[in-house]
Amino acid sequence: MNWWLLALAFVLGVVLTFAMTVRRVRREIPVGGAAGGEETQPPQDKET
Repeated sequence: MNWWLLALAFVLGVVLTFAMTVRRVRREIPVGGAAGGEETQPPQDKET
């Protein structure tokens, strides 16, 4: 078997996987504040 075909398939797989999973950030969310300007509360536990 040609070893370079195996290496080419591996490299193409890595490149395609990286291209499909890593994308550019389209918008930034400020770290200090919530989106609506309100403070968010954690979800409350339900007692059953």
